[in-house]
Amino acid sequence: MPGGYFIINGSEKVLIAQERLASNCLFVFKTPSPSTHTHTAEIKSTNEKGDVALDYIGRRASPSGAGQERRVDLKRKSYYLGYMIHRLLLCAVGSRQLDDRDHLGKKRLDTAGTLLRNLFSSVYKKMIREMTEHLKKVRQACGLMKNFSLMSYISVGESSKLLIDHINETGTLQAFSQTDDILQDICTKTKVILNGNWVGVTRSPDDIVISLKEAKKAFCEDISIVNDVNDRELRIYCDPGRVCRPLFAVHDSSLVITHDHIRKLDLTRTEQLEDDHEDYLDWDRLIQEGCIEYLDAEEEEVSLICMTPEDLVEARNKWGYAFLDMQPPPMKKRSLFERMKTTPAFTDRWTHCEIHPSMILGICASLIPFPDHNQSPRNTYQSAMGKQAMGIHATNYQLRMDITSNILYYPQKPLVTTKVMEYLKFREMPAGQNAIVAILCYGGYNQEDSIIMNQSGIDRGLFRSFTFRNYQDSEKRMGVLSVETIERPDPQYTIGLKHGSYHKLGEDGVIIPGIAVSGGDILIGKVTPLPPDVAMLGQRSDTQINRDISTMLRYAEIGYVDQVLLGSNQENAKFVKVRIRSTRIPEIGDKFASRHGQKGTIGMVYRQEDMPFTREGIIPDIIINPHAIPSRMTIGHLIECLMGKLSVLTGNEGDATPFTDVTVEDLSKNLREQGYHSRGLEVMYNAEGRNREGGLRFGEMERD
Repeated sequence: MPGGYFIINGSEKVLIAQERLASNCLFVFKTPSPSTHTHTAEIKSTNEKGDVALDYIGRRASPSGAGQERRVDLKRKSYYLGYMIHRLLLCAVGSRQLDDRDHLGKKRLDTAGTLLRNLFSSVYKKMIREMTEHLKKVRQACGLMKNFSLMSYISVGESSKLLIDHINETGTLQAFSQTDDILQDICTKTKVILNGNWVGVTRSPDDIVISLKEAKKAFCEDISIVNDVNDRELRIYCDPGRVCRPLFAVHDSSLVITHDHIRKLDLTRTEQLEDDHEDYLDWDRLIQEGCIEYLDAEEEEVSLICMTPEDLVEARNKWGYAFLDMQPPPMKKRSLFERMKTTPAFTDRWTHCEIHPSMILGICASLIPFPDHNQSPRNTYQSAMGKQAMGIHATNYQLRMDITSNILYYPQKPLVTTKVMEYLKFREMPAGQNAIVAILCYGGYNQEDSIIMNQSGIDRGLFRSFTFRNYQDSEKRMGVLSVETIERPDPQYTIGLKHGSYHKLGEDGVIIPGIAVSGGDILIGKVTPLPPDVAMLGQRSDTQINRDISTMLRYAEIGYVDQVLLGSNQENAKFVKVRIRSTRIPEIGDKFASRHGQKGTIGMVYRQEDMPFTREGIIPDIIINPHAIPSRMTIGHLIECLMGKLSVLTGNEGDATPFTDVTVEDLSKNLREQGYHSRGLEVMYNAEGRNREGGLRFGEMERD
């Protein structure tokens, strides 16, 4: 989620970016039947300069001067209308594909600033409607939730006038206002379209592209330049809300970034150089030097992007370029591309190179070990379930007053990790625990998605957690003179007392911190004054002047009062927040899942003496059904099991970064060297006797 958050009444609120269709973009669609026409061309126009608002004010401020109707450039409008008809006819006869309304390049994202502007506009219009007595409130559902990939960037926008002035300096643009013969030889000219507006034509689009790329390095890093040679269109976008991502720039089949850049970056990081040092280099300077470029979805379609620098080496060798070893110099740490897969390169026209192939994944998907070996729906499920994983969600969770939060007692770093985890600080704030998992059928209680768990491990703290739940209340004003009061209700003067325990409240009406509570206990005592003319159907005596509206703990909940917070809001009214801490112990029916979307619920728990064991006496913590693997095709899960077992034996972390050259053969070879089965298989001994095909056979009477 881009941007920060807002603190409203002590709670964190986040504005989720909303997706919309881009303005000033021409769309051609097929009209659904029945209809009188087969195709439709549509465009949603938005004026960047705000001429409509100025004309609205001007016509009411002064009667003199030309109105908007006289200022409209009809010639330019007619040209664009012809352009729309041309696109419509091309789609109608099948010479051009229809536009995709779900294409990411045709979408824009409204972030916090735009959403607040739209909210103000909406509230202002609502006030106008209320004043004119025409109020109609309409709401819209949130819709599908999408996730950004790693290193995504939302453009903030640049002034289109600045780019037009920069293009005019090239002297190759024929604008509508400069000439009347713009339509002469239109078939040999390239249309220049800026943010969806047709600003002119040119015979030298390459000169404009070169000039704009220099401007992109200097001051407009997030502009998009699309030179569509098939449609003879040069489309330039500098509007806000476009989703971009950084890539390595490539020139003559070589990376623009060099070993010297890497040396300066490492020196800047290790020596903490100032920006005036000659060896200082950061991200912004890499962009200014053209080493890194931001591309959006539109510009990616006219770019040729290779996956790894090894593809460039193969391209240079294949097409006769001088061989240059692009591998970085030896360092203490392993190179980012050391174990990367390489694919054959069949062209010498690469324009960009991926920083790393795993950058196509989002935050949750990048935490999955070997996601490139799993079925796609499983990665999608895990990306959703990973947000529900229990761990430590914030370092200051003891100071926060969240409505509900779950904290794992003993979170552990995973044995099998990815490179992205290091940058996401997943080692410092992990979610989950390492468990000994056996894939076998045992006892019949792990059918389908049911799992068997070791009760002895649970008793020792396996997957134990505690839950924080926040209860809050405040003094509200019920009228001019009537105000609610947080206090300990007095039965002599209060009616409507709840069926709960009030004796744990302090003198100020708030429960004492550190005390044990159970369902029905009163946490916050509060009363509201009764109107003097309320009879309450004979239930009110002459001395009872208040009604009890205290906050009570849920009946099914037990725990301890962890923290109490007192304060006042912006209306100078007193508020109270009480945080309850409850311990959660895994039990039958609780849901567990691996990092591959393999979810299941506890169907049975056995003590360790009733669980199977290996020849070394190792007892599994979890037993899952073997049928979960072939039907869901989570091959990455099996590879993670092999690497996890090898990591335990060698004491090293396993690297499960996607799109690397880790093979099952290499893992199997290393397991054999450690004295184990190459595929990680183990012989499990049953805890039953000989009649149940068990492994416990000892004593004189058990001789065969």
